[in-house]
Amino acid sequence: MRAQFLILIEVIILLTYWSYTGFYILNDIDNHDDNGGSDGTLRFITCRFDHFSGLGNQLFRIASLYGIGQKLRRKVYFNSNLPTVRKAFLNFEQNFPNIANDAVTLVNTSLITEKVVLFGMNDRQYDNPMLIVKKTKYLKIAGNYIQSYKYFDGYQSDIKRIFTCQSTVTLDKRYVLDFHWRNEWHKKTHNLCVHTRRGDFLGIPFFRASSKQFTDPAVKTVLQTITSSNQSKVNVIYFGDDPQFVNGLYRSPQKGVKYFDMHKLQLTDVEELCFGIQNCDTVLLTATGSTFGWWLAYLHKKDGNVYYDGILSNYKVHGWNINDYVPSNWHRICADSGIAQVSHVPCPMRA
Repeated sequence: MRAQFLILIEVIILLTYWSYTGFYILNDIDNHDDNGGSDGTLRFITCRFDHFSGLGNQLFRIASLYGIGQKLRRKVYFNSNLPTVRKAFLNFEQNFPNIANDAVTLVNTSLITEKVVLFGMNDRQYDNPMLIVKKTKYLKIAGNYIQSYKYFDGYQSDIKRIFTCQSTVTLDKRYVLDFHWRNEWHKKTHNLCVHTRRGDFLGIPFFRASSKQFTDPAVKTVLQTITSSNQSKVNVIYFGDDPQFVNGLYRSPQKGVKYFDMHKLQLTDVEELCFGIQNCDTVLLTATGSTFGWWLAYLHKKDGNVYYDGILSNYKVHGWNINDYVPSNWHRICADSGIAQVSHVPCPMRA
């Protein structure tokens, strides 16, 4: 019922947009029209949203629109009339200055004419941006979340540059970590970052929250992989929004292995993300649908692998394609009956 209700809300929103701005169905567009650049006109692209959402969703919008914009020779813009956008931009200016300075332009949409195109309606499914062809200055795609890495595949170096953390954020947090963990923190230690997500995921039936049944055997398996490669010292660093859950996770005594909880440092989401980008060697995602965890894995600078729960949702969700959402070089883990293993085939779906 909840999923049907959400679909109904989406339909109502789309019909409202149609009433006020008009839609251009992809098949109805003149495929000989140009996007920006060929005639020297600067053109822009944005997407539909009423609330800017959390940090992970924000980064996905920016990255996907950037990739689409590169293909269509358009610059990304956001509506400066939305309070959540203005608030987010203050955050970007302080912590991710390249977003505000280079990647996104704020536009007062009450002073322009936007044309809306029906594209990107499936949140985690890739659509071909080259089908978007319209000779209008301000183009808005009707999709909201547009969460597929394939939109910006090929622009990874650009995305990592755009999402570079302000140096003061990482330096300040390094001081905090040295203060709290100074006796356990060594440059030669391999940092395994385990991201967990519970919170609101527990209240949405199809969202797959982190579970002890997956996390414990997955941590054990990834630890064995790391230590078998002659890595004698490993820090297992748990990220998560549920301290009680994190406190009960795998902490088996093992020579050279230490366990740490990020929540004890009481960092902001930006501070945690910037710490992970700078310090994680290997990343394990225990709730693959968490976009915060996704960006922690995608942006981390070191050479270790990314592992993830091979089940994206508790049941099949229209518009969620794990192969469009998860990069092909990440390593799928399937867990069953207390045993976790890296798998090259899809995991069997279980609630």
